[in-house]
Amino acid sequence: MDRDRRRTDRSIALMVEELDQLNSGLEQLVAERTAQLSTLRTQLEATLENVDQGIIMTNATGQILVGNHRAHELLGSNPERRFDRLDPIDFPFAAIAADGARRVELTRPGGIMLEVRAAALADGGTVFTILDITERRRREIELRQAEAEYRSLFENSVVGLYRTSIEGRQLRANPALVKLNGYTSETELLAAVNDISVEWYVDPRRRDEFVRRMLENGRVTDFVSEIYRHATREKTWVSESAWIVRGPNGEPLCFEGTVIEANERIAAQTAIEHMAHHDALTGLPNRLLFLNRLRSALATRAADGLVSVLCLDLDRFKEVNDSLGHPAGDALLRAASARLAATVRAGDLVARLGGDEFAILCVDASSPYDMASMAARIVDVLSAPYDIEGQQAVVSVSIGVAITTDSGGEPDTLLRNADIALYRAKNAGRHTYVFYEARMNAEIMTRRQVELDLRNALGNNELDLFLQPIVDIADGEVRSYEALLRWRHPGRGFVPPAEFIPVAEEAGLMAPIGEWVLHRACAIAAKMPGRTPVSINLSPVQFRDRTLVETIAAAIATAGIEPGRIEIEITESVLMMGDPLTVLTLNRLRGLGIRIALDDFGTGQSSLSYVQKFPFDKIKIDQSFVAKVHDDRINAAIVRAVVALGRDLDIDVIAEGVETEEQLACLKAEGCRWFQGYLFGRPAPAGMIVPGLDFDMSRPRLSGLTPDDHLGAERRRHGHRA
Repeated sequence: MDRDRRRTDRSIALMVEELDQLNSGLEQLVAERTAQLSTLRTQLEATLENVDQGIIMTNATGQILVGNHRAHELLGSNPERRFDRLDPIDFPFAAIAADGARRVELTRPGGIMLEVRAAALADGGTVFTILDITERRRREIELRQAEAEYRSLFENSVVGLYRTSIEGRQLRANPALVKLNGYTSETELLAAVNDISVEWYVDPRRRDEFVRRMLENGRVTDFVSEIYRHATREKTWVSESAWIVRGPNGEPLCFEGTVIEANERIAAQTAIEHMAHHDALTGLPNRLLFLNRLRSALATRAADGLVSVLCLDLDRFKEVNDSLGHPAGDALLRAASARLAATVRAGDLVARLGGDEFAILCVDASSPYDMASMAARIVDVLSAPYDIEGQQAVVSVSIGVAITTDSGGEPDTLLRNADIALYRAKNAGRHTYVFYEARMNAEIMTRRQVELDLRNALGNNELDLFLQPIVDIADGEVRSYEALLRWRHPGRGFVPPAEFIPVAEEAGLMAPIGEWVLHRACAIAAKMPGRTPVSINLSPVQFRDRTLVETIAAAIATAGIEPGRIEIEITESVLMMGDPLTVLTLNRLRGLGIRIALDDFGTGQSSLSYVQKFPFDKIKIDQSFVAKVHDDRINAAIVRAVVALGRDLDIDVIAEGVETEEQLACLKAEGCRWFQGYLFGRPAPAGMIVPGLDFDMSRPRLSGLTPDDHLGAERRRHGHRA
């Protein structure tokens, strides 16, 4: 019995021990599970509190069981406030759940927009996620606005907008581009255009160039091309600016760009280019275009091909311009241009070089004979009378011809040689044509050397005045002396005045030389015994100087003589300039007391009219009439008429160039009283005639003066007494 009890007690004790151990294990497990749950709760709470979304969980009755801090922020509630006590107006959870909605958007005060998503739980509860979508909605609105603006720009832009494939297929086109191509809708255009390179560009190579530039630079700007309006095939000009649209890896996907019409721009550029290469008055090509064409013709001509240049100048054009006015002169130039263009061969180029100068380029002329025939025809055609504003104008033309066979292959050389030949035609009497010859260039070079030497003549004291007496046959006394300019060249000796005076006039040297002559002549007059007058020849060039009267007055004052001791001689060429200032200048000189003489009377076309225009004090009969007065009835009659004219008008008449007793007798018989010529005295240095004439009238060298263009100067000759 006792043994059984002991055995039972021991079993109970073991069971208690095992139960204690089991309880201890259970407590430890509960503690571990509790710790794990606490960790999970902490992790869950940390997760809930650190997500960007607000999270709320409700039970089946709508009671809020869980809610994170972000939910408070988004709902604008106090975190200390219980969610289940929120006003349904603030957040209608029950309403959302009751409606069965799974996604709604709410707008909170201040414009905050919330997106609420609801997820139902198995026990009837609900998990709500709350997201602030204010920025996303703002971006979406801005994107929609941008899309609307882009669509408006695309649809309403007056500039054509497009997208094309790399291969040249049209992908998009706005209404402006659709209209430019002659269609009414984008769909119609896209269906019609399959290959831009051949269907759009007039020159298909433009598409190749377009693609090359795009792939090389990534864009093109102001790519101007002539295109077809696709539907009508009408040609037009456009300017494109385009760029490459690339994919994520940088590979070209397509081209996008703009197109604007460029017709007005091309027209303006064409007009500007035409203005740059054509004469505004006549519409003919100008010098620049002429030289470009000449250069091209010389570069491309065949080995045996002839290229000819004709330089033309209208004779007596200035007379028409001065008498009828500049508008009439312009009309004459236009009429002459039209005649010239109608006279040359097809393919020949007619240009206006300036003023009344023209040039013709003839390519592949068969022979010099053909050029001579053309030149003769042009002389005849351009010399026929012109009807200008109801008045008749008559001019002729002089022509210089140069051909590659004797002018080389340089454009400037060929044009220069034609100009040299033109100068020779002018000297040959005008109204003709002359072919260039090599010797002409040598003559020009000689003339150029004369100009260079003449520039140093004053400074080197190489110029001097010679005096020739004018005699009154009544008593054989010298009544005056004519001062004649002479040049003693250190290497050539005396240079004839007829050789260097025209050069001085053309090279712009006449002003300083003329001033020197005035001062020298006045100084000679001051030393002249018996108060004998000295006459001075004035060049037509000097009358262009508006200070001429003041210059003459200063020379007279410097010499300390009376104005009557100086006489001025002019030729008809001075009055032929037609400048009213010339007559005014002559009247002012007479007002000072200076006597005026008309030299070389009878050689011009209007000698009597000039005597009528101005009351000359003296008339000098040209020596061409005197030379044959003794054996030519006509010359004798002319001399008789001039002497009678002078007697009636109270003008002294002087016979020039009297060399023989026979001439003298005939002139005396015709009533002439005043004489000048070798019979009465050759020109002699002033120092041999005027005692005590020992002063230096030198001037600084003229080498610093800029010479005029030589060829142009060769064509502006004026007469001057030798």
